[in-house]
Amino acid sequence: MSLSSKSLPDLKPLQIVLEILFVVLVAIFAVSPFLDLGQPTRLGGIESEYLTRSAYSLAVVLPEKGYLPLWQPYLERGDPLMENPVSFAFNPLASLPPLFFGLYDGMKISLLLAAICAGIGGWALARVLGLSWFGRLLIACLVIGKGNFHAYLVEGHFPLVIVQAFFPWIFTALVSIFKGYRRWAVALLIVSFVFVFWSGIPWYPPAILLSIGIFSLFGMFVRASGTQRLQVQWKHVGRVIAGVVGALLLSAALMLPLMTKGDNIGQSSVEEDFRADIGGILGSFFSSEKDYTGSGLYPQGFAYSYYNYMSPIWYAALIAALSLIVVLLSRKRLFEDARFFWGFLAVFIFTMLWGAGQNPLIELFYRTIPYASQFRHVERVFAISSLMLIVMLGMVADAVWRYLVQAPLWAKRSWAGNRYVKMALRAVLGIGLLLVSAVAVYDVVLQWHISWGEFFTQPEDQMEDACVTWLRETYPDRELSLWTLDYKNIYTYLRNRVRHAWVASDFYHAEGLPSTIFDGSMQRGEVPPTELLPEFAIGITHYDDSWLAGHGYVPMEASINPYTDGRPCIYQREGAYSYAWTTTLAQLDQYTDFLPVTETTPIDRVIRDYDRIGILAQASPDQDVVVTVSEVAYPGWEAFINGAPARIESLGGQVAVVLPRSDQYYTVMFRYLPDRFFLGSIITLITAVVCILYLLNVDRLFRRRASPSVVISESASGGDSELKPGLVQQHEPPASQTGDQPDSAPPEGR
Repeated sequence: MSLSSKSLPDLKPLQIVLEILFVVLVAIFAVSPFLDLGQPTRLGGIESEYLTRSAYSLAVVLPEKGYLPLWQPYLERGDPLMENPVSFAFNPLASLPPLFFGLYDGMKISLLLAAICAGIGGWALARVLGLSWFGRLLIACLVIGKGNFHAYLVEGHFPLVIVQAFFPWIFTALVSIFKGYRRWAVALLIVSFVFVFWSGIPWYPPAILLSIGIFSLFGMFVRASGTQRLQVQWKHVGRVIAGVVGALLLSAALMLPLMTKGDNIGQSSVEEDFRADIGGILGSFFSSEKDYTGSGLYPQGFAYSYYNYMSPIWYAALIAALSLIVVLLSRKRLFEDARFFWGFLAVFIFTMLWGAGQNPLIELFYRTIPYASQFRHVERVFAISSLMLIVMLGMVADAVWRYLVQAPLWAKRSWAGNRYVKMALRAVLGIGLLLVSAVAVYDVVLQWHISWGEFFTQPEDQMEDACVTWLRETYPDRELSLWTLDYKNIYTYLRNRVRHAWVASDFYHAEGLPSTIFDGSMQRGEVPPTELLPEFAIGITHYDDSWLAGHGYVPMEASINPYTDGRPCIYQREGAYSYAWTTTLAQLDQYTDFLPVTETTPIDRVIRDYDRIGILAQASPDQDVVVTVSEVAYPGWEAFINGAPARIESLGGQVAVVLPRSDQYYTVMFRYLPDRFFLGSIITLITAVVCILYLLNVDRLFRRRASPSVVISESASGGDSELKPGLVQQHEPPASQTGDQPDSAPPEGR
């Protein structure tokens, strides 16, 4: 069977079920250290809770409120819940398990589903390549076990794991399209690519897009029948482009707000230029070593990003040697059509050089394309490199299996004439190749079980949870903000509705619109002046007593709990801004740095929900009174005064509104209603409907009605056919044109 054949070898349903079941069992074995279901433990890593806060909203806020608020107010000055770079609310693989199984178990089940999805995706890719069961299972297992699939859990980078589950499906769709399959292949490309956008990390879409383009440069060429001339399959290229465009449109609910709000999303600085040794990078794909200390292979602190293990070196060398023997014995190529192999190789070389910091094209992009410099940590692209290497290894190993075991080249040799000799040799070769492959696969998958750092699951920080809970119980009705040192613990703040005032991440921060009524800034930044610090701070492992005292904080003795070693953990300072307050335009005009708290009047009558805030404030007949709340002035906030729309202002980066001059009280309402998100959602819904109709072949109905009516009849003179317009004769389209079959179906029984 040629790898380029549009037909695929028939598989019995039982065989498919057994192979998929095997892949699922391998995935369960791999992820089992993380599956302590029923325990209040979350995935390990310092950034785990920060990057999975979407799961908290789905597991807790949605059932509690009955709807999913669009604003999340408890990190810094708040940020969008749906259309932010780390949201995976649109991705069912990551969002549905927390919704149905709760926060802790839901995240663990999501991880398991990601491993299963990746494994079955590898199996499907091998299937459309025409590989045997040996190649299908080999690729599936290596995809599950590859090092950079699970290594990101060391730091809690859950989205970087989830997103990789869809990579094999993208290349499955590409191979299918270039083999002539149409509708389902295009739909698969759209769905799998859009899930890359919706996985809670914006890093991979450009890398996948470039990989699709490079792979297509090889898949688009085929040899003309009976000649050596290459032809370009433009219709297949068009389907790839349609799939990419469809994915971009389908992702509009998330990507449209992000692209149009680029100036309001915190910038990410590119780390220092790092050029890794190419030989060392190549070796990392075949080494299970996790400690590269002193090797110079990676920047300090980023070992997990360079953990690319996908096969033992001895196994790759064995397969390479056996393939060479096969080629020498048969004097023929391993593949009748090697265009897909060369496509995988080209993507591997491109991404490997990119991750090593030695890709001149990528360096040009970083220098010339706006926002490209935000795509730091270039080694993340090795997740694509390792997949390409696995597929190439699987293709070669499957060819070795076919030529040595399944349909052995040596079978026609004189010394193999005895069928018992033939059976014995096939058994020896088959069992031997299976055993060495099983050992290699086991070693790769086993790396899920070998811990490094905060790798498995762990409970929340009991000390910090006790301190935050105590603060909420002490002030049950107040808007609370707590200054912290790190962002390892997020759930306890969300659960207690206490604002985590500083997230010490350089990746993403929602930034306010430029100030419209104040020359200064109310946004704290990394080193804020004391005046902008919140009323409360947490000590012990966060700040020492001297720092707290130097910034006006005094300990609250009642905050001592069993986890603080007899020390108070919550500190309080006088002179902090309240959550909602008023001032006047005249007072704002007097200051160009920050507004002293003494120039503000706290507002006590505040009703605050996640994405809406109600305030009762008194105006002045001779002053322009400004009402503001401590929420970042992100695009999408709207203001209403006594129910009527009012002009929204930015007071140093936080939302505000100016009251009409009067001596009466006004009801002020701030609501987060992001128009770009709503527009993007409409585009997403329309695209989804179009894709479903396309997959259901609805467009065929319109093509039938638009086609000219002709009838074919034989002339009496010689039996030649002629076309006579105007007469109707209906013909059913052949099966090959229904959309689910290749462009030219193979002969029946093939």
